Amino acid sequence: MATMLAMVFKLAERASLKWRKLNGHQLIGKVLSSVKFINGIEEPLAA
Repeated sequence: MATMLAMVFKLAERASLKWRKLNGHQLIGKVLSSVKFINGIEEPLAA
C-alpha cells in the first residue's frame, strides 16, 4: 500500500509541473457562489 501511495504521489508531482495558472482565478469565488457570467461579463441580478 505504501509503495502504491508513493507511486501515485510521484505521478501527481510530475503532472503538476505541466499545470498552468487558471485565467480569471480571482472570479472562482463568484462562480462557486452561482453568479452568472455571459461572455465573461458578470450579469446583474434581475430584481
